[in-house]
Amino acid sequence: MKVQAIKKICVAAKKIYILNTEDRQQWVGDGAGMYPVENIYLNKSNIFTIFDIEEKQAEKMMVYCMETDDRRIDIHPNQDAEMLLEQVGYPFFYAGNLLYALTGPDGIIMINSAYLKPAERGDGKFEFYLRRDEGRIPCVAVYADMLAGALITPFRDVLPIQAEFRKLCAQPAYDLAEEDGHDD
Repeated sequence: MKVQAIKKICVAAKKIYILNTEDRQQWVGDGAGMYPVENIYLNKSNIFTIFDIEEKQAEKMMVYCMETDDRRIDIHPNQDAEMLLEQVGYPFFYAGNLLYALTGPDGIIMINSAYLKPAERGDGKFEFYLRRDEGRIPCVAVYADMLAGALITPFRDVLPIQAEFRKLCAQPAYDLAEEDGHDD
């Protein structure tokens, strides 16, 4: 668990969610990005100490500690509820956020790259899977190895650019070889 990276996300959102699952896993994050807790038990009384958040800053934050039966919140792969997502092109800036565009069977999903930092391992490469549960917002499970290192809610404020992004992706690539007279 990359404590400082998670802390940065939670402080920016002014909220911390601590989720306890039925199978005794704990997850922490700001609600839009959640990360598995390893080798420590978090609760409302120790979270500010573990995150090294000063009292003045802590007074401005909300902490939610709750039990959940949400099947999407699990470090283990769930082949019945996951669909592979492929990254489309390169990350791009929109509304002050660096977004990754991911595509799957249902279309394009955008995620904020800031939520990937706590999940980084080794080479920085990720696999993305869409997780669904009846009646709940889909989330993206991020794998840097065999277990999920993050669950990220898709970026919601992209409706104005999704149509334009789809058009750009459908355009044929510009052939630079024709312009400079080279065929390589």
